[in-house]
Amino acid sequence: MLVFKSKLTREFLLFSIYHAQSGHPGGSLSVADILTYLYFEEMNIKSPAVPDSDRFILSKGHVYWNFNILICFRSVECLLGN
Repeated sequence: MLVFKSKLTREFLLFSIYHAQSGHPGGSLSVADILTYLYFEEMNIKSPAVPDSDRFILSKGHVYWNFNILICFRSVECLLGN
């Protein structure tokens, strides 16, 4: 399932960057697998209001597309129950 999520992340990245006519596909694609793994397997993300939730600081601004897409996937996953 993680491989599917990673491929879907890369698809959405390319789609989003192309249609926005803005962004850096190389940087975004270079961290897609790493961020997908962290966000879905390693990090304990409950809610920003929960003190023991993991926090993620993205300091590589050119890859903000990844973070937005992963937040969207995670929200849909939570809504659908998996």
